[in-house]
Amino acid sequence: MWDKKKSKEELIQELKILRQQNKKFQALETEYCQAESELDKKNKAITERVKEFTCLIEISNLVEKHDASTESILIGIVNLIIPSWQYPEITAAQISFKDKKYSTENFKSSPWKIRSDFKVDGKDSGAIEVCYLEKRPDLDDGPFLFEEKKLIHAIAALVGRIIERKQAVQELRENKNILSQIIHANSIPTFVVDIYHNVTLWNTACENLTGIPANQMIGTKMQWKAFYKKPRPVMADIMLDNCLEEVLLKFYGDKGRKSETIDGAYEAEDFFPELGKDGKWLFFTASPIRNSKGIITAAIETLQDITERKIAEETLRSEVAYLEQTLKERSYFQSIIGKSNKMQEIYNLLENLADTDTTVLITGSSGTGKELVARAIHYSGIRSKHPMITINCSALSENLLESELFGHVKGAFTGAIKDKRGRFELADGGTIFLDEIGDISPHIQLKLLRVLQEKEFERVGDSEPRKIDVRVITATNRNLKKKVLEQGFREDLYYRLKVVEVHIPSLQERKEDIPLLTNHFFKLFKKNLKKSIKNIDASVLKLFMQYPWPGNIRELEHAIEHAVILCHGKTITLDHLPTELTENLSIKEPPANKESSSDVVEAAVEALNQTDWNKAKTCRLLKISRPKLYRLIKKYNLKRPS
Repeated sequence: MWDKKKSKEELIQELKILRQQNKKFQALETEYCQAESELDKKNKAITERVKEFTCLIEISNLVEKHDASTESILIGIVNLIIPSWQYPEITAAQISFKDKKYSTENFKSSPWKIRSDFKVDGKDSGAIEVCYLEKRPDLDDGPFLFEEKKLIHAIAALVGRIIERKQAVQELRENKNILSQIIHANSIPTFVVDIYHNVTLWNTACENLTGIPANQMIGTKMQWKAFYKKPRPVMADIMLDNCLEEVLLKFYGDKGRKSETIDGAYEAEDFFPELGKDGKWLFFTASPIRNSKGIITAAIETLQDITERKIAEETLRSEVAYLEQTLKERSYFQSIIGKSNKMQEIYNLLENLADTDTTVLITGSSGTGKELVARAIHYSGIRSKHPMITINCSALSENLLESELFGHVKGAFTGAIKDKRGRFELADGGTIFLDEIGDISPHIQLKLLRVLQEKEFERVGDSEPRKIDVRVITATNRNLKKKVLEQGFREDLYYRLKVVEVHIPSLQERKEDIPLLTNHFFKLFKKNLKKSIKNIDASVLKLFMQYPWPGNIRELEHAIEHAVILCHGKTITLDHLPTELTENLSIKEPPANKESSSDVVEAAVEALNQTDWNKAKTCRLLKISRPKLYRLIKKYNLKRPS
């Protein structure tokens, strides 16, 4: 009702408000109509594309069918295209792939057609054609709908991908079949574990090695049973769980290592006490199997029974250790150094003399080490716990030598203020070594003969005989036999002294011992003189091998001591040697090989091929150094046959 109480102005104001609200309502109504129109369009578009969606879904279902061949899929796609067109009753389709065509039964050439090419692996491989067999009723708006054009292009792209996928699956299936055949036919025990740690392959060789048949292993996670009593991962399992190098190596300790021949593979060897009757040593290698994206999908592990090899290695190791010990013993006998044939003969003789009381005469030039030989006889024998007394007979006069050997009593001669024990008494129970025995006088020779015959002596100035138990070893650098003939030495004493003669060869006669002696003295003086010298130059060793060494080992020893003292660098050179060694001697290069270069090359190639181009074996076969072999290869451009 009209409110009479309101004024005219209030009524006008309310009327304005009502008019504004009416405008807003009209605007909302317009927006609603527009939205409803858009929704209708979208619903219409969706309705129009139902056929397209249905076609693509049906193609997808067709592809997912188990074991569907490429041929059956293409035939199915051709037939699925027809219902998706606006006029299916007059529509025909064809797919061309390689040299084959897959068509609907009613397909024939037509002026009303559309075509879309497709690629396989990036190459043009075929096409899809759709055509109307007669003129469309509404031909004025174009032979094909926009949605139909889009659909045929979408199907073409899909066909290319489907063919690529089927070819990849087929290739994978063939490769898997080939791999399976290779693994089963392989004489190397091999098994494969998938990403879930299930065994998928377990070949015959693996059955023979482990004693577990494949039907008990395939499809299970029981691969550990072949090697352990309790569940424990094998190398393939570790690779699947974590292929980090440090994890694999940490699991096997110092037994695991990265393979040098197979990328991404790891290998190890270990003893498995539960494998077989007495356990087995196995060498095993695990490699990842990756898909096209590089993702690990499985792991393959190969096994090799190396038990016999390990036993052989252990036997060889023992033999090598024995030989090394033997060589070490034969390079050093007591304090004697040398490994030449002459020294080996001396070592054998000294071993035979060690546990006897036989009188020994040691002969040889000055500086050959006669005293060392005497000490070796004493300290390796039954008297080693008793003293060894040494005296140089040529260094004393006759009277002094007699007193030194046999002692004297107080007042025996001027200066004898008290009794003195001689060297024979001091050596009682042990050994006395009389060096330079060829220089003693006839008087001392007679007294010495009595000691050897009667085992007793008298002190100078005393008539009381004294019994002794002494082994006598003598040495001389003189020709005693010649002195006997010249009546300068008693014949009976000579044969008493020479029950066994040990002749020490000169250094000139045992040159092969020079490097060994050089190294010994070099280390000795370097340590004593506190030098940081690293090595001796090769030219020094060459000179040592050519020098005649008239002073024998003593001269060599002094030469090296001289060089160590003068050397302030890291290497001893010719400049550090005594001048008498270098002034009249030049280092001679070994004579050149008289063989022709063609003979040398032919021999090198033959040796390289024979050793499968193993450089170390080739050098041993040709008896040459590695640098020389590398020079031959470079000079004559030798190459390994492909």
